[in-house]
Amino acid sequence: MKIITLVTLTATLAEKGKDVLQKNGISSEIRKVMSGTVAGCLYGIRVKESDYNRAMELLNSASVRIISVKD
Repeated sequence: MKIITLVTLTATLAEKGKDVLQKNGISSEIRKVMSGTVAGCLYGIRVKESDYNRAMELLNSASVRIISVKD
């Protein structure tokens, strides 16, 4: 099972995203992606690759900005 990380700018956005996904039946977890960048810490919402498209739709509709995707 491949895992995709959807990167957000803040822990708050990551938590909001996880809640949106959970309410819609998509399992996810939050991990710190980077620290010490100019922007501060980045947080990732990890989802199964099979849930990626639906997760992006849900996050976009909930105004959770994803700045990058890592696999």
